[in-house]
Amino acid sequence: MLVLLDSKPLGMITNPTASPETDECNEWLEGLLSKGIAVVVPEIIDYELRRELIRLDRPKSIARLDSLAAYIGYLRLNSETYLIAAALWAKVRNEGKGTAGPQRLDIDCILAAQARQASGGREQTRIATIDVDDLSRYDTDTVKAMHWGDIT
Repeated sequence: MLVLLDSKPLGMITNPTASPETDECNEWLEGLLSKGIAVVVPEIIDYELRRELIRLDRPKSIARLDSLAAYIGYLRLNSETYLIAAALWAKVRNEGKGTAGPQRLDIDCILAAQARQASGGREQTRIATIDVDDLSRYDTDTVKAMHWGDIT
């Protein structure tokens, strides 16, 4: 299995302030890793979270983000990702389903494209999120958006 982290679980994992929610998410991640499940930080989600952490002046969270990506792995964007994302965006729009506005960067669509590209024939590739409804419009037989806590 391959798991790509969306911004909410990634934000909880990299938050230096302990809370029941952040502790639970960190335990979840360690549980996956201890089972040998590959978990990665997608570059598009790093961008989405990092820009907010910079805006809020959160250097400890940024350092934790950098450390986590080095520890578990970082999934880079490339031209193929954007080609897949463009096709996904057009397909979903033609089906009459909402996405980000036509002039906006659709991070969910790009994340879904990264997941499809990274799946590489794996039977199970999961996007760990809290935003299952929006991301599930891009699901396939092998790539599925799931609430992070439901991925075990």
